[in-house]
Amino acid sequence: MGTALQHVDVGHHSYTPFFNWRSYASAIPGREDCGPCLGGTGHDMPTEVFRASMSYVTGSHNFKVGVNGRWATEQHEQSRLASNAWPIRLLFFGLNPATGVPADLGGGLVGYVSQYATPKASLQESFDLGFYAQDQWTIDRLTLNLGVRYDRINGWVPAQTAPTGRWTARNPDGTPLATERIDNLPNFQDITPRLGIAYDLRGDGRTAIKATLGKYVMPVGSAIAEAVNPLENVRSFTNRLWFDFDQNLIPNCDLDNFSDQTGFLGGSTFGGECGPILHPQFGTATRTLSFAPGLLEGWGNRQYQWQTSVSIQHELTDNWSIEAGWYRTQYGNFLVGDDLNVTPDDFVEFSIAAPPGSEALGLTPGERIGGLYTKTAEALARPENFLVQSADVHGDMGQKYNGFDVNFDGRFDNGLTLGGGLSTGSRSFNECFVVDSPMRARPGFCEQSEPWGPLTQFKVNGSVPLPYDTQVSFVFQSLGGQPWISQYRAGGAVSDEVLIDGQPGAIPSGTETILLSPSGRGVNSLNTNSLNKVPYGTQFYFQASDLYEPRLNQLDLRFAKIFNAGNARIRGWVDLFNVFNANSVTSIGSSFNPLNYPEVTAVMGGRMIKVGAQFDF
Repeated sequence: MGTALQHVDVGHHSYTPFFNWRSYASAIPGREDCGPCLGGTGHDMPTEVFRASMSYVTGSHNFKVGVNGRWATEQHEQSRLASNAWPIRLLFFGLNPATGVPADLGGGLVGYVSQYATPKASLQESFDLGFYAQDQWTIDRLTLNLGVRYDRINGWVPAQTAPTGRWTARNPDGTPLATERIDNLPNFQDITPRLGIAYDLRGDGRTAIKATLGKYVMPVGSAIAEAVNPLENVRSFTNRLWFDFDQNLIPNCDLDNFSDQTGFLGGSTFGGECGPILHPQFGTATRTLSFAPGLLEGWGNRQYQWQTSVSIQHELTDNWSIEAGWYRTQYGNFLVGDDLNVTPDDFVEFSIAAPPGSEALGLTPGERIGGLYTKTAEALARPENFLVQSADVHGDMGQKYNGFDVNFDGRFDNGLTLGGGLSTGSRSFNECFVVDSPMRARPGFCEQSEPWGPLTQFKVNGSVPLPYDTQVSFVFQSLGGQPWISQYRAGGAVSDEVLIDGQPGAIPSGTETILLSPSGRGVNSLNTNSLNKVPYGTQFYFQASDLYEPRLNQLDLRFAKIFNAGNARIRGWVDLFNVFNANSVTSIGSSFNPLNYPEVTAVMGGRMIKVGAQFDF
């Protein structure tokens, strides 16, 4: 037996500030448009990391304990090169292609004045700490891998003050916006178990049954602190219409006056050239979310996943083996965003006619797609006020993956090797409860599963030795086709024939994004990681579809030969990619276009030959 200090590491990692000064060509010969004044962004993320572990080894035990930690500081900056007196940029609606001078569009209408509340800076910090203990324990033909881990993540917003600028964020008394230290963003603690079992079924080392069970917490870092930090959430940009009445290409208006100065866009001032700013929250903190009490603190509140597997591995002969296994991942501790200024009563039901071209999805153009909901005009006029809560407050929410793998590997006596396998699985999602919109619990939307076929993959590879130091190898793969994701902007076309509560009307928001499908369910897209503006602990992106492109089948070959010359050796090869010259679709646009659906945005590269060599001496 023995004890050994395995390793102790301490390190420092830092992403140095990077300022991306973008230079724009001047829209007016001899005149700057202030593009270089505004394009600077910087990120400084110094990180201190450490880890250490110690092992204790005996005949039947291999025990190990360890610790790891990380201090991280994340600083964001948006700056410019010009002085604070001129943080603007001029945008023109049109240019004369011959002269590069803004075109005369009539009435002196030129474009926009873009104003920036820069410089802008924010800072957030976090500390991760983990302790673990594990033991590999062998009992006759049974091997146990036992482990447990303690994790803690603590994030916070340090006290900080916004930098000074012409339109930068300020308090009501005119002083620069400041925030006191905000703690526990979050302050999570978790103890997670890990278990692995391997059993030699017949005692000859040729057949083994394996199983694993483990809980893993989701990484957080400083994402929550960033979402809460008022200085991170300052609206730093706005446009305003610019009417160049005297056509001198200079915005003659008081840029510190954010209201209309033309006299015909709702303002009482006449003679100016600038309309009102288009973003009323310009230069102010726009954070409109908060977290439910206790949600960001305590034990077991962090999002997590349980991973389970059961497999069997068998050696068929001395050179051949096969393994089959079942794998499952289940997610928990979901979050939802509840707009406190909106209730289910603030939604109206509407329907549209299936648009032209939707027969590609199995719909009949003109048939009604109902059961859709949108906010009323009154609700749209209210400011957002999101409270992030546990999904358990509203109902059961589930997300899981089940999959099966079969793999083989072997070698013939003549040197031919062959390996590969089949992998298939399905993801499912359940969110059948109402937070704000009644459509959230709509049948066919709140509970969806992906079909097994498109997620099924088959891959095989091998190599064949030939005389004269020559070898041929190949890789073949068959992958599921791309899904037909069909988002449609309902209400934007005359043919939509919108009915509000069964009567002709217009969608208060102008348009609504719905999802067309062969079942005609027509619902908002499922996106489980949005959490209504909270970039925190996300799961995978999920969007179900019933139609898929044909499978992608690809065969690649390599011909290699070795040439020996004394103590030197040259290895040359010829690669042939996509032997069948297949043009399978690899990317599809998500927007519904009746004239071009599905909209293919990328296909496999064509057949290609590549020649290479390696010289060793």
